[in-house]
Amino acid sequence: MTMRKVLPLFVLILILSLPSLATTYYISTAGNDSWDGTEPAYVSGTTGPWATFTHANGQVSAGDTIEVRGGTYVEEFTLTADGESESRITYTNYDDEEVIIDGEYNIPDFHTHPLVSITGDYTTISNFTITRSSGCMCFLSGNYDYAVNIIGDGSYETGIEIAGDYCQLDGCVVTDNGNHYGQDGQSTWGAAIGCQGGHAEIKNCIAYDNRGEGINCHLGASDTLVEDCISYDNTAYGLYISGVTTGTFRRNIIYHSEETTNSLGIVIGAWGVGQPSNLDIYNNFVLACGNNLSTTTELTTLNNVNIVYNTFVNSTRTDSGYNMGIYFRDNINTYTNSTFKNNIVVEEDSGRYPIRVESSHSGFTFSYNCYNKTWSGSFPYSNAQGTGDVVDDPDLAKTGPTTPGGLTGQYFQILTSSPAKDSATNLGITTDYFLTARPQGSGYDMGGHEFIGTAPPSYLADFAHRKKITISNTNVDAELANFPVHVSIVNDADFDNCQADGDDIIFTDSEGTELYFELNSATLSVGSGTEADFYVLVPIVDADAPTEIYCYYENPGASKSAYSDPTKVFDTTNNWVAVWHLEESGSGYLDATGNDNDSVAQVAPTRVTGKVGYGQEFSNAEYIEIADSASLDIGTADFSFSCWVQKTGDGVDYVFAHRNDASGAGLALNFAYGVDPDRLVCTIEDADNVGVSCSISPSDIAYNTWYHLAFTCDRDNTDGFVAYKNGTSRGDVDPTPAQLSLASSRPAYIGKGPYDTTYYLTGILDEIRISNVVRPAAWAKFECLNMDDGHAAGNEITWGAEEDDPPEIEIQYVGVTISDGGTHAYGEVEINSITGHQFTVWNLGEADLTLSGSPIITIAGDNADQFSVIQQPTSPVTGSSYTLFAIGFAPTSIGAKTAAISIANSDADENPYDITLTGTAIYIPKVIIISQLSMGRLTW
Repeated sequence: MTMRKVLPLFVLILILSLPSLATTYYISTAGNDSWDGTEPAYVSGTTGPWATFTHANGQVSAGDTIEVRGGTYVEEFTLTADGESESRITYTNYDDEEVIIDGEYNIPDFHTHPLVSITGDYTTISNFTITRSSGCMCFLSGNYDYAVNIIGDGSYETGIEIAGDYCQLDGCVVTDNGNHYGQDGQSTWGAAIGCQGGHAEIKNCIAYDNRGEGINCHLGASDTLVEDCISYDNTAYGLYISGVTTGTFRRNIIYHSEETTNSLGIVIGAWGVGQPSNLDIYNNFVLACGNNLSTTTELTTLNNVNIVYNTFVNSTRTDSGYNMGIYFRDNINTYTNSTFKNNIVVEEDSGRYPIRVESSHSGFTFSYNCYNKTWSGSFPYSNAQGTGDVVDDPDLAKTGPTTPGGLTGQYFQILTSSPAKDSATNLGITTDYFLTARPQGSGYDMGGHEFIGTAPPSYLADFAHRKKITISNTNVDAELANFPVHVSIVNDADFDNCQADGDDIIFTDSEGTELYFELNSATLSVGSGTEADFYVLVPIVDADAPTEIYCYYENPGASKSAYSDPTKVFDTTNNWVAVWHLEESGSGYLDATGNDNDSVAQVAPTRVTGKVGYGQEFSNAEYIEIADSASLDIGTADFSFSCWVQKTGDGVDYVFAHRNDASGAGLALNFAYGVDPDRLVCTIEDADNVGVSCSISPSDIAYNTWYHLAFTCDRDNTDGFVAYKNGTSRGDVDPTPAQLSLASSRPAYIGKGPYDTTYYLTGILDEIRISNVVRPAAWAKFECLNMDDGHAAGNEITWGAEEDDPPEIEIQYVGVTISDGGTHAYGEVEINSITGHQFTVWNLGEADLTLSGSPIITIAGDNADQFSVIQQPTSPVTGSSYTLFAIGFAPTSIGAKTAAISIANSDADENPYDITLTGTAIYIPKVIIISQLSMGRLTW
């Protein structure tokens, strides 16, 4: 006996391979079906494009792409070839050329036949115009077929219809269908866009000016999705949901632009195939339809129908008995697990009322709705009244046109004063019409719009005015980082309404980011021509182009800004050791840095007009004493020293000294004795009086003249001890022979030598600054020129004109700012799917923000075709308000994708506003489970 061998039972996971290699073919009005279709134009022999779709259909196989050259094709055809799930057959236009499929109202031969028919599976048609069909435009009767960006214009009966399963319409625009109704025996019209199959998706489509329904889901449609569509001015219904079992209808706009119409908005019916069930109708906007929501006479059952978070505004039907916005007919006799919640219903006409529903509707719950009024009559408010209702004007924005094609979601937004805000209940729906997350406030909002709020908190929005300050780059020889720019307000009446203490004067960079600054309170005078001096910490002073910052001012409610902080302007992390402005009078001479090297004693000099604001005049053995501190003991580190000085008399006069007594160790800056005029010497010495001096020659110094003097010491550079006068190098010496420690146990002195009673200065000092780093030559030069004019106009800066509440653009995604020039990432998205992101354009100013361009947003870049604008923003954007736009990422091939948008606008500093879009397209393999393998025989 021979025993049969059987393999053990196991599970085998088979990963389907990626799509196979495909071929691109071409069709052209100049083509020939005897050619091979492999080139977009004739080459030679039989190499060239085909002429007809019909011929192409017989040649292609799964994965192939057929690119159609521009022109008009008068052809009725059926696409029967099958693609595969990962190898679709695609018909599209060539290189953005316009392709028109024209029936000339001669073909097809019957009004219910399509001009274009797709019966094969996994086929895509895109970017075509189908026009003048004497029947229907296009039928998708296969499974998994897509019609993308199809324009349908003119047919006797139906527009684009889905009859197969798992089909999609995306970005299609259909108009003028059913235009032969009532003629030549034609007794039917068709929908502009329709579906009757299972798992159909209709997205981002527009249907307008059609004889029949704009969008019609009917005849056994199931698991249907209709989202982000617009349907307007259609003679029958805007959106017809008839006999659908399981469907989602969200983020659609349905409206009529006429003053009155009997055409209906959203209609729930049961024509032909049975009662609908399991419907979710939410986040829709409906305006000015005959009835904005209604049911048909065939509808007798509402089973698990949820109508929530919609906004219905001002119906217009004029025939008797239909003067309500929402009409649930009396034919309905069974209600099961159905709801009408969190909606806004507005009927402003005194002769119209919000809802008609019978008094008994157990199983159909009304609650948390906002009605603009109560009503009486045969079907009073009490019939629709429920827990949590708000009866008040919802305070809708009503912005923008309501003309054909002009209505946007902004019209239906609630304002900050709306009683519908924070008044809804949680139903598990996490976004609104605009894809804004719910909730935004303390609760959920009624209607299709979740109020985001006023402009993001912005200190700047409260200031009445601003001025641009332009820092010239003419004398900036190299980029300067973290530079304290001197800014003067000189006899400027524009600032006269500011607070007396200057607390409502602040500074920002060109992006609106606040800058640290120090106000010189000693020179502040507000009113009758305001005077003030500031030091503003500018992160980068550019050498290649002017640097722009802003001064915002006049805010009565402002308190002292946290950015008014001298220790941040002269931050020790930016290598500042000590900065003495010498503005004080009599005592308390303060160090602006956080090292607190303030005066501890003095024989007070006289406060006089200095180079910038006030300075100190030393003439009779006066001085200022600073306590010894670790920060002043520079040791063997590099250093920089600068000051403004005016010599008024002879002598060995010390400007600054921090040295030991007889031993001499430390740092000193003094005018040398016995030279007329004196020369200025900067000396570093050790305890044995061994040192190095760097000096400015006698011919460079004159009495009673202001000089900006600076010394820098690079310990490792043989030319590293450099003297500057008025920003220009006057010579250098070698500091390397003696690496001296600039340490001292004695106090530091301003205006006096290191010894007890000798070498007092005769002159005036201002702005003494010490750093423990080598400031570059460009720094010394610009520091001088930026203060050279003193408290006066100039100083390498120019003030712009006063701007009253200028517009200020800011773009956010889910509350997070995307900076101008920034990047927004979509992450990983499966190929042949779409992910939409909605963005908020804020105007943080008060003047209107204008968004330019027609359209406002276009997409450019390497992979622009992988992204699409789903929703355009509106313009203008009023002050402290916003508009919205949405962009979808719909990759068709695997890998990283990049595109860009550029929004032209009236913000002076962020025009255009540029954002890079990135995303990664991935392929998610399908998994087949093989459950049994026995003797080579598969059991699935």
